[in-house]
Amino acid sequence: MSALQQAITAKPLRYLCQGPEITDKAVQVEGGINRYMDLPGVYGYYLKAAYKAAVTDADEFVRRAANKQFDPYQHMDDTKPLSGKCPITWWSAGGALPGGVEMGQVKKEIHVEDSSYDKGAVRIEVSPEEFARMQKANGLHIYKPTAIDGAHQVGGGGAEALFKPATGGATWGLTKGGAKEAIMRPIPLGAFKSRRLIVPSSVPPASKAAGKGKA
Repeated sequence: MSALQQAITAKPLRYLCQGPEITDKAVQVEGGINRYMDLPGVYGYYLKAAYKAAVTDADEFVRRAANKQFDPYQHMDDTKPLSGKCPITWWSAGGALPGGVEMGQVKKEIHVEDSSYDKGAVRIEVSPEEFARMQKANGLHIYKPTAIDGAHQVGGGGAEALFKPATGGATWGLTKGGAKEAIMRPIPLGAFKSRRLIVPSSVPPASKAAGKGKA
């Protein structure tokens, strides 16, 4: 598996996004697509420099987000491309969420076990209309994931879970929990116009030392 991951990293265009393209009609049937960016990851890669400079660490950022001191439009760097461990991002099928949804509920719905998401997330939503617009304006395409695309995602399920194909010749990929998924090549964050903060289900406590240092 390590050799495969190295080969993909060296030549991503050769190996990634080689599955069938998912059409705008398929996206319309599902009501759109969405992606969750956990707040620790947002802190690490997607904040504007000036905002990040005023934040001590990822935990303080999570506390700020919980206290409505973070705006996913104002404080994120629109020039940064959305990318993951390799140059693709993973998306779920589905439209807008109702208001008041917390991260604990979201994790159950999208079958995510990563504890980083307990600290909240930014949800990016692309409606069918926006998807059609971005196809023309930004060259947006999404694809059904292959086993190769998932090589960097291997976790507790092991390689045998990774290479188990979705049944029935499905248009979309399927997560372990049965949720529909797709992949996308990097596109600058600024192209995505609908962003929403999902509040943390677990907020790290402020340290006493940090509290003494503030006015």
